[in-house]
Parts: sequence; C-alpha cells; structure tokens
Amino acid sequence: KLKYRFKSLSAKIIRSKTSYAAKQVAGQARREALRLKNEKRKTEGDTTEIDAAIAHAKAMERVAKKKARHLEEEELIK
Repeated sequence: KLKYRFKSLSAKIIRSKTSYAAKQVAGQARREALRLKNEKRKTEGDTTEIDAAIAHAKAMERVAKKKARHLEEEELIK
C-alpha cells in the first residue's frame, strides 16, 4: 500500500498566504517526490501507482513555486 496523500500537498498550497509558506510547501513536495523515488527503487513489480504519485508530487512542487513567485510579486508591490 502506497503511503501518499495527494490532497495534503494541494491543500497546503491553497492555504499558503505568504511566499514563505508557499516556498515551504514546495520543499515539502520536493522531499515527498524524493521519498517516493526511493520507495520505487526498493519496490519490485508494478510501480504505476508510485509513478503517478511521483508525477503528482512534482506537479505540486511546480505549482507551489509558481504561487510563491506570484505572492512575492504581490508582497513587493505592497
């Protein structure tokens, strides 16, 4: 059984209101992707579920970085 809660990261991204918080979530997503890659290396057999989770974690990292960049721009304007 794969231990990956896909809603956890996306909810944290939505809740982040500052660029600092969004950067933290990006780091968490990156660590999660690395953890899943290590788990994939250890796993024998079908890895399609792990591959999907890795792709999702990478996508969440991208989204969190984008949100951090946008929030940073807003903070500079204020």
